[in-house]
Amino acid sequence: MNHWTGRHHSEESKEKISRSISLLQEGRLRGPYKGRVGYEGVHWRIRRFLPKPELCDLCHLKPAYDLTNISGKYLDSLDDWQYLCRSCHVKSDGRIYNLRHQKKFVSNV
Repeated sequence: MNHWTGRHHSEESKEKISRSISLLQEGRLRGPYKGRVGYEGVHWRIRRFLPKPELCDLCHLKPAYDLTNISGKYLDSLDDWQYLCRSCHVKSDGRIYNLRHQKKFVSNV
């Protein structure tokens, strides 16, 4: 049995619920989340509201595996996130350059 059966929300609670739902519809992730969350928490929140496409958002060739942040600022906007395949993710982060540069540095030693 549900413990909320027969109970009603106050007018103030109804207003808060309405405001949080409208923010989610605008693509901002405020509302029931308070304070700062960690790396995993941010990604969990975004995965909850941003549907995962079948293919990468950049190349549209490979399946999308990684949820990535576009601006690097971890904003609460769903427009600041995208799903990428692993190779596009490594390229967009600059890790591919670092790996290639590191290999050249090691081979010169």
